[in-house]
Amino acid sequence: MSFIEWDDKYSVNITKIDEQHKKFMSIINELHDALMVDNHPKEVIERIVNELVDYTDYHFKTEEDWFEEHNYSDKEAHKDQHDKLRNQVYKLRDDFAENRIEIDLSVLSFLTEWLVEHILTSDMEYSPYLISKNI
Repeated sequence: MSFIEWDDKYSVNITKIDEQHKKFMSIINELHDALMVDNHPKEVIERIVNELVDYTDYHFKTEEDWFEEHNYSDKEAHKDQHDKLRNQVYKLRDDFAENRIEIDLSVLSFLTEWLVEHILTSDMEYSPYLISKNI
């Protein structure tokens, strides 16, 4: 069973962004599956966390490039939200790599809640504007 499943209520009606959000969910589910294995190897968790960090950068760059290209009025506030999560996932990656924290279900819950709330609030706000720009 998936930890998080795509639902049409998460759609911002921009295919590229919806596909990227689905990929985020897939990474979270992969991390969940790895954590459910007894004595899961640290290397597996570390690989998935690194993928999450890399994909976070990729996805945020997609949005931020469009914000710049189309002069989205709320781009700075949205970018600030991105920067806060970037810093959190970088810290998560680094702390895990240095054995300062364990990745567990509370981390998965945090990531899932952040993603869902961000999609349903901030991303839904830019959606009509970018759609009007034929994105």
